[in-house]
Amino acid sequence: MTRLMLISMMLAAIGQTTPPVAKPDGKVIAAAKAPEGLWPSEKLLGLLLARVADQVTDRYGLPEDRRGDVREAFVNRWSGFLNDHRGQIQPLANEFLEMRLGLTPPDKTRVQEWAERTGPLFDEIKRQVRDSRMAVGETLEPGERTKFAAESMAMEVGLQFVEMKLSEYASGHFDEVDFWQPYGMDREAKQELRDNRRTKRRAAVAEIRRTQPPVDQVGIELSLWEVFTVDFIRIYDLDEGQRSAARSCLSELSERARSHRDRYRDEILRLERQIAGEKSTESELVEIQEKLVSLYGPIDEMFSELKNRLGRIPTSHQRARVSEVQGGNK
Repeated sequence: MTRLMLISMMLAAIGQTTPPVAKPDGKVIAAAKAPEGLWPSEKLLGLLLARVADQVTDRYGLPEDRRGDVREAFVNRWSGFLNDHRGQIQPLANEFLEMRLGLTPPDKTRVQEWAERTGPLFDEIKRQVRDSRMAVGETLEPGERTKFAAESMAMEVGLQFVEMKLSEYASGHFDEVDFWQPYGMDREAKQELRDNRRTKRRAAVAEIRRTQPPVDQVGIELSLWEVFTVDFIRIYDLDEGQRSAARSCLSELSERARSHRDRYRDEILRLERQIAGEKSTESELVEIQEKLVSLYGPIDEMFSELKNRLGRIPTSHQRARVSEVQGGNK
């Protein structure tokens, strides 16, 4: 999601201007002038956001009907936010590009002022990222959220990293190459610069990750199981005996899930820390995700078992009543 913000803020596209407006008496008045600089067109912005949404839904294997709903909600949420904040985003993004492409490095005062003005905007972006992430999570079944939760950890570390860098820039602590792209460098010098940047990022991310308390993703998942069971009891209006059976299923499977978590706690924690850090290659990151999903896999299977066992509790009359109500709500 942080990458999405950078793409949306800094993608080179033709700047838009608002056309003149005709008044009822036929006179033409000038419309408010759009901010100067680069900004994607509405169509381009929509396509960029749609692609990001589809990348998210691809990872969780959502069916097409759910994919379409997530895509539409995601595009509407972010296009509205970006356009509403265009007056803040566009000048700051263009100033960043100007500093990066300048013939000489930007002076310290300019960078500090830029970071101070960017800080409040990033707070808004951060809230939007988290709200958007929660909205996507709500579209997933509880059993689908384990991989989503692991990826959310990496996203949160990314947000903290950007926040930390902005704070450093505002206090005057930065390397000129953070903003200025040197030119005329040979291949070896460019590679050395990239390596140095990567080393510093990894060290910063490792420090952020070290100070974060471990997140009990299985515990979060089990709380969602409990909500699912409570909703199931309410929807089917189960009697006391049926409620007891439902709670028994939840208790048994929750205990099995906790046992699985405790058995593999160290391995899960190690992989979650790795996935939240920066890897040198995309293939390494994919491999770590696959291992993590494999460890979480039994948890997903347990949730499927919980759904199946709960589904056998209602009587045929109760199932028919719920089916009729749900059918009437379509």
